[in-house]
Amino acid sequence: MFNILYFNHFSFHHSVNKIECYGKNKACCHSLYELLFIAKGNNEFLIENKTYKVKDNSLFIIPPGMYHTMLYDPGENYERCIMYFDQNLIPPCITIENCINTTISEDIISLFWKFDSYADQYKSDALYYLLLSFLHELLIRIVYSDKDSLETSNLPPIVKQAISYINRNLDQPLKLETIAQELFVSKSHLCHLFQANTQISVMDYIKIKKMHRAQNLLSRGFSPTQVSKLLNYDTYSTFLRNYKSIFHCNPSINEISEKSKLDFFKE
Repeated sequence: MFNILYFNHFSFHHSVNKIECYGKNKACCHSLYELLFIAKGNNEFLIENKTYKVKDNSLFIIPPGMYHTMLYDPGENYERCIMYFDQNLIPPCITIENCINTTISEDIISLFWKFDSYADQYKSDALYYLLLSFLHELLIRIVYSDKDSLETSNLPPIVKQAISYINRNLDQPLKLETIAQELFVSKSHLCHLFQANTQISVMDYIKIKKMHRAQNLLSRGFSPTQVSKLLNYDTYSTFLRNYKSIFHCNPSINEISEKSKLDFFKE
């Protein structure tokens, strides 16, 4: 079965195919929350500075702005359901500030297949409310259950330290030389380790993280020129070029809403 449903700031996607990520430096970093349920498949999944051993019935909830990717070519098809949703759709009785990872039980798995059957039975208006109800039940049950149950594997300490340093200093210029000096390694060694373990270069990671910080600041009412200065860009033109390379639109509050819809088409 294959279903794709799109609503305003809200989507459901069930597919069975190969995840083509390895070696492509795909920038998996979204403006919306992502809920990823992997029904069948084995891999390692990187989220920021942690890697998780993916197995059947693994589920992740990833807050906006967190870099993530599968780490190697699985050579097989994956069955997965992906939901993107705006923060305003999270029930007020729960909060989701950090990544959640878990193996879900059969009764929660059955919710996915039940909703999947609804997609073939109901029209869009009814499906919206069914999907919203489904999302609320999923989030509440997962947040109130045991979390962080998936086995993790270690990244090289230098890579973890680099990611932590970058995320702590997004308001600084963040040059490659500075990071390498901070970690007492050569630039070439840092670049090689980082790329090999994250599927992205150091500088591309910095750009993605800075631009998602920029989008957050814009949504809070800061002007593009203010955001450029807060993120310590030498020139506004550099900030503008980087923003457009990630979001394919101008850094304005009016365009953030439209940009978030594009997240639905990234997986």
